[in-house]
Amino acid sequence: MKLNPASLTHPTSKEEISTMYDTNAFRIFGVESNTHKKEIKSAQQASKTRAKLGAPILISDPLDFLNRIPRDERSLRDAQNCIETPRLRISERLFWFINVNQNDAEALDKLKKGQYTDAISVWSTSEELSASINLAILCHAYYLKQDINAENTKQWARIFERWAKLFKDERYWVFFEEIEQRSDFEPLATLDDFNSLKTDIWGMLVKPNVSCMKRAIATNSEDIFQRHLELIRTSNIPPRVVSEIEYDILAPLEEKLIESLDEVNRLVSENWESSCSISEKKTGIDRILESFKMSTLNK
Repeated sequence: MKLNPASLTHPTSKEEISTMYDTNAFRIFGVESNTHKKEIKSAQQASKTRAKLGAPILISDPLDFLNRIPRDERSLRDAQNCIETPRLRISERLFWFINVNQNDAEALDKLKKGQYTDAISVWSTSEELSASINLAILCHAYYLKQDINAENTKQWARIFERWAKLFKDERYWVFFEEIEQRSDFEPLATLDDFNSLKTDIWGMLVKPNVSCMKRAIATNSEDIFQRHLELIRTSNIPPRVVSEIEYDILAPLEEKLIESLDEVNRLVSENWESSCSISEKKTGIDRILESFKMSTLNK
């Protein structure tokens, strides 16, 4: 896969879909997600000091093509609270880069220099689990930025396939459990925290896609909505998660349809009980039904 972040522009619209990478707590402090507590604390303190002084916080960002991060006192405080909360810490960790060997260090160095294709080459030739994790993160973050409307459904399917292989691999979960155990945080995330994360992980992963689908509904962009829906239905996403997504998106539409039908029934009844002639009543009903038809098509 070749990435061309130079073609991406930083967002200026408030309509930009937020993702799990944009404000990731580890990204904000400029550390890898397997960084030890002591080093994270040091990075936190350095950033907080500069923020209080109004000085710029210069951090090399491996995903510089993403949304710009406002590293102010508030965002730093939110990131710190996130990292210090076990359940949030491990969920943030799953969606940021790890650095556990020489290949990871080399690839991350290339990312920070904007050499994305070279970084992919390093990880693609590695058989380490960390390489698979980092590749999944890089490709996912890139396409969330480059193709949030899912025009390249084949590439999106491959991205979800990468994640599916990781989520099904018990080594993946053991790997992050061991990172948590070595992190020296107190309290540590529990087995229940990890089990809960396993249950929620797919919903977290596709949250930006769901947000895009809801925006597509609001803007009558049926093609975008259908591409995302088909992608979610045909990928290796657990049926339970697919059903929850469909309910989340379609239930409000069904409620609106029922409300519209109730309104049509009320208008038809009022029209029929009026003192108009039969011909006028039929004309009135035709207008009501035509209005309902056009309203439904627009929705």
